[in-house]
Amino acid sequence: MTHFAMHAEKWLDGSTQQELKDDEQACFVKMLARAALTGADPPGEIYFVNDEHLAIQIRCSLELTQRTAEKCKKYKKIKISPKKSENVFVLSFPKWKNYQHIYLHQKAYRARQKALKEKQKKQYETGTKKDNHDITGYSTLCNKIRDDKRGEKNDNIGGGEDEDKLPPIPKNLPFKIQDKLQELRASIREYQRRVTLTDDEIREKHRYLWTGCDEEELDSRVKHYREENEASLKREIGEFKKTVSDYSDEA
Repeated sequence: MTHFAMHAEKWLDGSTQQELKDDEQACFVKMLARAALTGADPPGEIYFVNDEHLAIQIRCSLELTQRTAEKCKKYKKIKISPKKSENVFVLSFPKWKNYQHIYLHQKAYRARQKALKEKQKKQYETGTKKDNHDITGYSTLCNKIRDDKRGEKNDNIGGGEDEDKLPPIPKNLPFKIQDKLQELRASIREYQRRVTLTDDEIREKHRYLWTGCDEEELDSRVKHYREENEASLKREIGEFKKTVSDYSDEA
């Protein structure tokens, strides 16, 4: 089950109540829900080929979708721009990172950690056959699995660095800079996850967006997805290191 954040005070007392009618507010919430659920990457974007396609995705009438989109653009709640490389339009939310970015990254991280622990526990129980109270043995196995995964991740990144090898965030930095570094670390972790996806996983993630593509086109899009995320990963790692270095020197 996928969730997205709703801020009660902002929703009940914010500008949206004056800017959008009741049915338009409901349509706007559906846009947020689709942006959190869609296979678009990164989260917070909806890819569509025309207004009818967008209306189908958010389960609203065409007239309501067009009316809501126009008002949301007017009040800068959404932005619609073309993505020429894939011949589609991208609906994005300028304030998505303010309200959803960290929340969704934390949700994904917790889900991966839970799945990893279950896998480790199963491998421990079926592989070592040691006493269930042998915490040391279990921890050793967990560390080995973790190190193996990190090795695979580094190979796939192609010279990139493990997120855990990034320099620590100094405690004496301004809170605004610490928040920026935390966001960069979360972004790096997400890009590392993407570059380790298999071709089938990438295709499945984009199954709604890439419907109708032939095998050659699918292969091309998978390759582009990998190259784009590898470049983004290197850029985020560089930005993280530069920020830490700059402010550490000032301190």
